[in-house]
Amino acid sequence: MQTSHLLGQNQKRGSGTSRLPAQSRALILAAARDMLSEGSFETFSMGEVAARAFVTRRTLYNQFLSKDDLYRASRETLLHELAEVYVDDIPPKTSTCDGLRYFAQACFDLFSDERSIELVLSTVRDGETQPWLVQSYQRIVRDRLIRTCELFVLQRTRRVATMRENPRHIAEQFVAVIEAMAIGPDIFGGARLLRPSDVAERLNVVANAYGAMLEAKGPAADPGPDNARQYAA
Repeated sequence: MQTSHLLGQNQKRGSGTSRLPAQSRALILAAARDMLSEGSFETFSMGEVAARAFVTRRTLYNQFLSKDDLYRASRETLLHELAEVYVDDIPPKTSTCDGLRYFAQACFDLFSDERSIELVLSTVRDGETQPWLVQSYQRIVRDRLIRTCELFVLQRTRRVATMRENPRHIAEQFVAVIEAMAIGPDIFGGARLLRPSDVAERLNVVANAYGAMLEAKGPAADPGPDNARQYAA
């Protein structure tokens, strides 16, 4: 983990070394992330963070007013980093199955990113006391992926608001399947035994299944400006 490398470099320098505020803040956030990868908000200690970051408590509180403030900053940093690697488009000039296969791989890569796994674990551990984190992860990560998939589904089927399983529902199902495949071992335990070829094969099965379902609804058609605006709003 990059945070451990950063903290290791800081340990060699010693706690008495003069640092810029931005450097101290980065070290504190690295230490907080290190702690939260192992535990919850309840086990999170400002004193332990200061010790791990090799900063004084005064420096720590100059940067973060409280434990809640530091916890939020740590989790929001990961959310913002994930937002930067988010895939918001599916190549339009592809078959339905190829487009879904591309998107499935992009979703899997995002959900299996260690930052995403850390955030999901935090929502499991702290969701009851930190509901804002659950809502933020849903909005910044899941909902954006669902919207991208929804618009692709909308482009590939004539049935929009009137079909029993509308594009939003199909997109939610698709993203949920890929997320469970990516984070299941970390959330529910068990070793990651899948080889890259196994992952590709499973993603291919999912993409083909959903692609066949969409293609069975009829050839791709222009949904029209009204319906497009409805689902892009």
